[in-house]
Amino acid sequence: MPAAIARRARFADRMALTLGVMPGLMGAITGMQGESIMGFATIDAVQEALSAEDYICGRGLATVVFLSLKLGRPLFLEGEAGTGKTEIAKAIAASLGRPLIRLQCYEGLDAASAVYEWNFAAQMVAIRTAEAQGGADRAALKAELFSPEYLIERPLLRAMRPDPAGAPVLLIDEIDRTDEPFEAFLLEALSDFQVTIPELGTIKAPAPPIVILTSNRTREVHDALKRRCLYHWVDYPDMARELAILCARVPDASETLSQAIVAFVQELRGADLFKRPGVAETIDWAKCLLALDVIALSPEVIADTLGAILKYQDDIQRLEGSEAKRILDKIAADAIRAVAATGFDQRADFYFTLRACFVSRPEHRAVFDQVFRLYWRDPRFLEHMMSLLTPQLRGVAEERVARAGEKRAAEALLHGVARDLPQMPEAEGSEIEIDASLTMSAEERLKTLDFEQMSVAEMAEAKRILAQIKFSLPPLISRRTQAAPLGRSVDWRKTMRMAAGQGGEVTRLARKSKRIRWPALVALCDISGSMSSYSRAVLHFLHAAANQQGAGCASVHGFTFGTRLTNISRHLAARDVDAALAAAGAEAQDWDGGTRIGACLAAFNRDWSRRVMGQGAVVLIITDGLDRDAPEALSAAMARLHLSARRVIWVNPLLRWDGFAPKAAGIRAMLPHVDSFRAGHNIAALAGLAEALSRPDDAGEKARLMRMLMA
Repeated sequence: MPAAIARRARFADRMALTLGVMPGLMGAITGMQGESIMGFATIDAVQEALSAEDYICGRGLATVVFLSLKLGRPLFLEGEAGTGKTEIAKAIAASLGRPLIRLQCYEGLDAASAVYEWNFAAQMVAIRTAEAQGGADRAALKAELFSPEYLIERPLLRAMRPDPAGAPVLLIDEIDRTDEPFEAFLLEALSDFQVTIPELGTIKAPAPPIVILTSNRTREVHDALKRRCLYHWVDYPDMARELAILCARVPDASETLSQAIVAFVQELRGADLFKRPGVAETIDWAKCLLALDVIALSPEVIADTLGAILKYQDDIQRLEGSEAKRILDKIAADAIRAVAATGFDQRADFYFTLRACFVSRPEHRAVFDQVFRLYWRDPRFLEHMMSLLTPQLRGVAEERVARAGEKRAAEALLHGVARDLPQMPEAEGSEIEIDASLTMSAEERLKTLDFEQMSVAEMAEAKRILAQIKFSLPPLISRRTQAAPLGRSVDWRKTMRMAAGQGGEVTRLARKSKRIRWPALVALCDISGSMSSYSRAVLHFLHAAANQQGAGCASVHGFTFGTRLTNISRHLAARDVDAALAAAGAEAQDWDGGTRIGACLAAFNRDWSRRVMGQGAVVLIITDGLDRDAPEALSAAMARLHLSARRVIWVNPLLRWDGFAPKAAGIRAMLPHVDSFRAGHNIAALAGLAEALSRPDDAGEKARLMRMLMA
């Protein structure tokens, strides 16, 4: 009984102690929660803090930054190069007073290079010193060689070390340039925030760092990594925000010059360029103009400083001379003359005059209205004016339904010239004897039968044969290395580890060789009326390539185009071919329609090229080349595609004709910009295509047709 009373007394004492310190514990927890959002109580506070660091961001970006800090989740920023993804990490670190640790990604980056390395030079000196002194204890020498004194900490390890200023900001920049094995390593590092060094053990971060990942979308980052992050697409800013950014970053520039620079860059982004200028290029250009004491833009000044905003020679040549003058005239001269003609008597006249000069696209109207409000601060009058003077909307004509495939092909090839089919003479009363002893089998006949002439049963059998065709792209030499007994390079890291286990004596040099990696296969498939039968067969071929085990390519990306471009890569990855092609057909709404090859290729170059062709991709273009658009635009789009690809192969079903000649304007525009030109009208042709994919020197029929083209 006394023991029970004593236990109750001790329990009462513990409860009293707990209740006494509870207010302090609650205050500490509240303080930790306040610290977890890094002092940003609201989204507006995030915008104000970033603005104090001269980073002008929109509400959407400020919201995702606030949530990332509050929830402790990594932030994944994706967008075109030069839109301010790296600067957001610098601004966050500066506003919070935290150190910024940057890991610049590149092809061949591995976990060891990103986490730690041993100082091999210092270790070799220590080994030679111990040998010279003699009598060194091997165990002690090994412990000394792999101590923190010889450890070189890389960004990921430094980010997990405690810092007096608090958890650092870890910037993993351009993650899309790395390989998939490094992404798999990041999955563990970003979830546990710990790394393991075999010689020292596991190192865990006392406080998780603020992680920001950026990507220029030169390739798709794996979904498993994105799921662990909060995602935000960083787009080009509108005119008002870019003007505010330029005024904050280059305050010495005059208001007139800043407005002219922003207006020119905004107009330039609407042009068909290989790389549109970002905000970084706008700021660099403004600094260059200030260094040259420029007070106003002119065609001569633009021509001299184009290298500050455009980074490709093709884009610079496009803008040199008359094109730059045209943009300037469009922005400034026309507006001045128009305002001089209408006068300043009515604000409404002034508004519509400037809008007619500056606005060339429907999406630019909202930008113009916002800039106009900066100068006219009466929003009620402006709303009233807009409600009374709503401009009429022009209707967009629907695309004319394409004609039948055969008629369209004949018109495009013969340019409208009618050509009668030859009449076959009929034999009267003659008997024909056929010796079938050497005729080919049904499968051999099927392989040479045109897809367009196949019955339903024959097409089903053809799809089965296409699914069995295998191919392998020529591999690429990577910067990454692997252990190889007969390798040409010495693996010093492994050599030192083996020497440490033998008392510091180097008895054998470990060797390594470069790894090989497989390029991606990108297929652009025409699904217009004349290509419908051939496209379905080729899509079966691509589905088999995307799903074959041990495929000779890194990945298969599929796109269809008729009057618009559609990405069907995810559907091709489905295991069931019928379900995959049904989903692809449902997403591509322009089956059996018209063709706009030039516009669709331009859309691919602008929106997808840098995302799916960053690893030396091989491009397949499956089309007959019969385009209704201007051949100049098609030629320019093909030239740009050829510059981005490792190899371009054109598969054209029209090559089945013995008398085929490059007479159509679309074919003449495309042919000089391909590496190989092959037929694709039957199973045998696609089997030959599979063999040609493994031969980098295969040109198909291009040489013969180029001679006809030059004749």
